[in-house]
Amino acid sequence: MMDGAVEVYHFGHAHSPDNTLVFFPRERVLYAGSVLSDPLLFMDQANLEKYDQVLNQIAELEFDTIIAGHGESVHNRTLLDNVRQQIHRLRQTPTADEPR
Repeated sequence: MMDGAVEVYHFGHAHSPDNTLVFFPRERVLYAGSVLSDPLLFMDQANLEKYDQVLNQIAELEFDTIIAGHGESVHNRTLLDNVRQQIHRLRQTPTADEPR
């Protein structure tokens, strides 16, 4: 078990309303759950408008390692950019009720 501080964050609704992140500052590890995963999955509750704001707040934390909620488990900070690109692509995709 790690010996040190644990910080818990809720920066708002990104992937889902209950996004909770656990940060281990001494170890520089962030457990991000479904907010940061590659690929992003189960996006039916996602708030695409707020996602960038949440990603910006996450980026301010001083971590080197991300433990993701889905897909490959362990990542470095480049996952933030990958997720940001996925969110931008999703925003550009028309939904079923939008004209094409």
